[in-house]
Amino acid sequence: MSIDAHLHLWNTERLRYEWLQRPENAAINRTFGFEDFRSLAAAAGVDRAVLVQADDSAADTEAMFEVAAVHPEIAGLVAWVPLDRPDEAAAQLTRLQARPGFAGIRNLIHDQPDPDWLLRPAVGEGLALLERRGIPFDQLPPAGREAVLGGTATRSYALGTPAGDTSRPGRQ
Repeated sequence: MSIDAHLHLWNTERLRYEWLQRPENAAINRTFGFEDFRSLAAAAGVDRAVLVQADDSAADTEAMFEVAAVHPEIAGLVAWVPLDRPDEAAAQLTRLQARPGFAGIRNLIHDQPDPDWLLRPAVGEGLALLERRGIPFDQLPPAGREAVLGGTATRSYALGTPAGDTSRPGRQ
């Protein structure tokens, strides 16, 4: 069995994805749904996928669960919670952990205006929530700021951390 461990789907008719508005993303600024994945996956011999959030919003997370509910090829979901608002994150994590397929959390930290967003105290509280609950954190720091991950490591978080989008253009 072959699993795509980092799949993004998005519906531009349902949600606005700010990162898609950038000129360099014009070629993909359209809905990319499960049927798009299915045809590409079949050609590549991929059987299942882990669906990963494409927007920092509860609406995007809900859209992923809707896709997973009707497509058993989805092996898990990496959702979003507002790590910089720990109380809200805690409530959302409780709900997410009760849902089938929930596999981890991701925030679009590479799109944050503050390159040190991950080092903010409130975000640290959010990361500590993930640690206490044993929830993996999928992270991609801003380009050129990979050392920020070392800053979080020095705080002693025992987070499982998938590699993230290291294969996207401009990343080495």
